[in-house]
Amino acid sequence: MAYTLEQLLGHVYLTGLIENVKTGIPDVLPKEFGAIRKETIKDMGRYTRVAGTRRVAKRIEYGAATRKTELKNIGTFDVKLATFGEHIQLDLETYMSLRAYDAYQVQNLGMQELDRQALQFKTRFDNAEIAMLYSMLALGAIYFNAAGDLLPSSSGAALTINYSLSANHQNQLNGIIGASWATAGTDIITDILQIRDQALFDTGYELGCAFYGRNIPAYFAANTTMKEYLARHQGFRDRLVQTNEIPDGLLGIDRWVRVSAAFFEDADGTNQTFFGGDTVVFTPPIDSSWFEWMDGEILVPSTINPMASLSAAANSFERKKKTAMWSLPTMNPVGAELHAKTVTLPILKFPDAIFVADVTP
Repeated sequence: MAYTLEQLLGHVYLTGLIENVKTGIPDVLPKEFGAIRKETIKDMGRYTRVAGTRRVAKRIEYGAATRKTELKNIGTFDVKLATFGEHIQLDLETYMSLRAYDAYQVQNLGMQELDRQALQFKTRFDNAEIAMLYSMLALGAIYFNAAGDLLPSSSGAALTINYSLSANHQNQLNGIIGASWATAGTDIITDILQIRDQALFDTGYELGCAFYGRNIPAYFAANTTMKEYLARHQGFRDRLVQTNEIPDGLLGIDRWVRVSAAFFEDADGTNQTFFGGDTVVFTPPIDSSWFEWMDGEILVPSTINPMASLSAAANSFERKKKTAMWSLPTMNPVGAELHAKTVTLPILKFPDAIFVADVTP
């Protein structure tokens, strides 16, 4: 069965190609992050932040009137999502193969090449999404330069998406980490217990996840207090020794996730990492109370055919959620351009729900 050029280069077929693409960079984070999504219009979003309260109710005499009170810190916040957009030129040979309506095998080869180019092209968008999430967790911000390139730090940033983590939830966490975890005599166990308590004091959230850099397992294995602790739990000890990864459940943290392989390739072709070797990011269990992806919408042309008038062109667009791909014909050179856009942003709804620790002061 032969397909028309309208079918093959239309947004329906092309968007279908890119909705289930295997990413090019490692996605080392739990899949729950990707599943928490909220749709909005254009590139504008709004979310509500509700702070838990640790206050107790006021006592009154039985039969007395109730006392007036106020709910604590209920706020609504507006955000502007990140938009990514690129296009590539479909080569003439592939374009002509797609036009071979009377030669199915030739057209099929063109379709395979279109699939390959579209999927490779779209992988860049998926990589950007993963890298933004890494940056949010590791840096508490996302940075872009003037050319629209994602950056691994604030150096050279022309645009910053700042999640406003408080200073007490960064670096040594307001003195909770007073001594380096690289020192064998440091009481790591007490530090982690204190971080867990501080999370409850500050936000009411229990900690459930720890995303750690490559040096942390070695610090645990060499630590004097940790050795005594691990000696009493064979399962934890064996997992740490056999895999060099911290076992889930250790010290009351349900999930320990190694993030040393979280990287992306920058515009110069250099691999850039977000999580330092001495970094541990503590978060609550992953749920929508403190985190979500917000996905926008894109206007895409509903046809690749030229429009007879401006009014017809204005009415020939369709709305697509989050990600779309479409094509436009070109005359010089003869062929088509493949266009793609993604409108999305990871939202840290409650910034102080996370702790970004540097454990070697």
